Amino acid sequence: MLLLIPLLHYAGWLNQNRDNNDFLTSLLNSLPGFHGKIPLLTVLLVFLAVIFFIALIDYWQNKFQVSILQNYLYELRNKFSYLLARAKWPFLLNEKLQHYEHMVGVGLQQVAALNNFFILLISESIIAILYISFSFLVSAKFSLLTLAVLVLMAFFFIKNQARLTGQKTFYVNRSLQTELANCLEGIKLAKVYNLVFGFEKRFQKLNNRLRQHMSDFFSNQRQIKLFYRISTAILFVIVFYFATTYLQVSLLSMLGLLIIYSRLVPRILSLQQNCSRISNLLPVFNEMQVMLCDLQKQQDVEFNITKNSISLKNSIQFKQVVFSYQAQISMYYDFTIPAQVTSAIIGESGAGKSTLADLLLGLLLPSEGSILIDGHELRRENIGLWRNCVAYVPQETFLFHDTIKNNLYWANEQAVEEEIWQSLTLAAADDFVRKLPNGLDTIIGDRGIHLSGGERQRLGLARALLRKPQVLVLDEATSALDQANEQKLFNSLKQLHGKLTIIIIAHRLSTIQLADHLFLLKAGRVVEQGARQSLLASSKQVAELFQADLI
Repeated sequence: MLLLIPLLHYAGWLNQNRDNNDFLTSLLNSLPGFHGKIPLLTVLLVFLAVIFFIALIDYWQNKFQVSILQNYLYELRNKFSYLLARAKWPFLLNEKLQHYEHMVGVGLQQVAALNNFFILLISESIIAILYISFSFLVSAKFSLLTLAVLVLMAFFFIKNQARLTGQKTFYVNRSLQTELANCLEGIKLAKVYNLVFGFEKRFQKLNNRLRQHMSDFFSNQRQIKLFYRISTAILFVIVFYFATTYLQVSLLSMLGLLIIYSRLVPRILSLQQNCSRISNLLPVFNEMQVMLCDLQKQQDVEFNITKNSISLKNSIQFKQVVFSYQAQISMYYDFTIPAQVTSAIIGESGAGKSTLADLLLGLLLPSEGSILIDGHELRRENIGLWRNCVAYVPQETFLFHDTIKNNLYWANEQAVEEEIWQSLTLAAADDFVRKLPNGLDTIIGDRGIHLSGGERQRLGLARALLRKPQVLVLDEATSALDQANEQKLFNSLKQLHGKLTIIIIAHRLSTIQLADHLFLLKAGRVVEQGARQSLLASSKQVAELFQADLI
């Protein structure tokens, strides 16, 4: 609208008193004019062309802005993914990973919104400065008075409430997502114990707190908007009366000022609202910075992922290895695992079996001492090569909501279908897979929920064998199998006997029947070791463990 004034003057449609000395009249009189009038339609078409051009600029600016924000969000997600995947294992064990899930899934979107509001704040500030500068040229005293009132209005409602509300909202939202995840994880047990209502009650309590925090924030925004609409209307009435009655401002200058301030007031309101939104989202940004800083401090040494691996021919030696857990518990290992045989690690709960397995897998590194692979020390620099020749089957098998084929391909993307069936056969899993309606293409559900515990565990073993490892670590891998399937598995493992190094972490007597050697752990130390038959016959401690059903 402001553009129409010089256009109409230029076309000869505004006739002002050339003796008036105010700035706007002088500026318009200085513009070149024509004798007569340009057709009004022509003026309006020029006006539409200019508006069209401005709209195109605004369109491309918005497109550029969205592109910047999406790229920023894309890089943040990649950065979190990269840092989480390379974080040290002890750090991941001690952290609540659901908080990182919430940050990547929800928090980063809010951080992107924060950056968007910041960009809007800058652009709105620039436009507001231009409007203010022009108004000062028209009438300095009038503009100074009006601007002072507008600034007071803008910051009347600015408090720390927006930031505090944003902090509360972020943490409650995160707790809400964690509670939902816990509910879904334990939904079966909750139904059996009739505890579903407990989950529902806690969820509703958190949900109500979240609704209250969001209501507080939006209520504050509505109050500001209402205040501005009423106060600006009153301000316009007072300004118009005062300017025309006492300051003798010309009608043209008054029209220009009113148009300027009609455009300026929404800008100042937008500035205030964007400041509140930025303040509301700042806690999320601060939490993101803390997480990134923690992750960067806990990174493994970078190593190249290659298809090469370390060749294991003789032994894995734990040479005076010390590992301290949380500066309180120290494990000491000084023994040798022979290659190409089956060894079992046994001991009471808390004896250090899991720590030993993590050291063996390269997830943990010794605080003191060294782990030697055929005499070569396992270090950060060659962990990648070592992991290429190791396969691990945990007690709880991790499976994707995908087909059986894709779950197995995850361990070895270069495998062919024939190799998949070979690994399934070795794991005694081929029979049940062939009976499924879609065979390898069967969707097994979230975490393999459509399969029994034994079937999931056999798929986990098949996936490990598909890697064609030199070292196979079985961490209670047969605990969910019945006697018949366990025997099938052992018959299959017998075919691998002498072809690779098998390390069994055992909790049942039947599990160690394939072991050539036993290592008895107690209080983080290997207290006895030797041939299985010899230890079973001569070791009082081993006999007590089996008799007490502690392994």
